[in-house]
Amino acid sequence: MPALTPKTLYIGQGNGATANTIYTANTTSGNYTIIKSINVCNANTSTTKTINLNIVPPAGSPAETNLYLSNLSIPANTSVQIDTTLILSNSYFVSINHTGNVTVVMTGVEYV
Repeated sequence: MPALTPKTLYIGQGNGATANTIYTANTTSGNYTIIKSINVCNANTSTTKTINLNIVPPAGSPAETNLYLSNLSIPANTSVQIDTTLILSNSYFVSINHTGNVTVVMTGVEYV
């Protein structure tokens, strides 16, 4: 029987300026993921950094039409927390790109 499981969905820096997938929702029909928080930390001591985050449908590509965070500016030595409720149907995925030294922590619940 499917269950809701709280978990850390992603923690890391991705590949910087190149858009890359950091999380993919379960591919089984009827399963889904709820993203509850996205935390972004700029560890650079002197430079403001930016990040883009896309919520992309299956077989899609990161584009302006699926941006969730667009050029979010994060000052040096600063963390930003975004509390949200984003539901990802099966096979939807999250993609990020940023200007470097940015760590992303994404938490939520999987229904599988």
